[in-house]
Amino acid sequence: MLTIEQRPDGILHIVADGQLTTEEYVDFVPRFERLADQPRPVLIELGPGFTGWTLGALWRDLQFDVEHRKQFGRIAIVGDKEWEKWGTEASAPLFPAEMRFFEKAGASDAEAWLHNAPREERP
Repeated sequence: MLTIEQRPDGILHIVADGQLTTEEYVDFVPRFERLADQPRPVLIELGPGFTGWTLGALWRDLQFDVEHRKQFGRIAIVGDKEWEKWGTEASAPLFPAEMRFFEKAGASDAEAWLHNAPREERP
């Protein structure tokens, strides 16, 4: 499952759960492109059943990240597994925006961090 919505506070909220497949990107990418008309803060919530990507979906995700990297404001990733934190740190150099991992217990800290972005990072 891969969903996206724009919250009233301007944050793009993405939820990923289960194992992501290439088919999910067929629906997700056009929705992202409609919502991310300018760089916006992004909250990525990794669900309890998130296990990663199929090989094809991982390739599609990397392509998506490279193609759309300038459409992201600050990126907060909320998860509960050590490999998710490691993955966040490994992918951070792909994005010009600041990216940070937060434990699920710190989800409110993630939102506060997104709202307190320095003026030059705000959309």
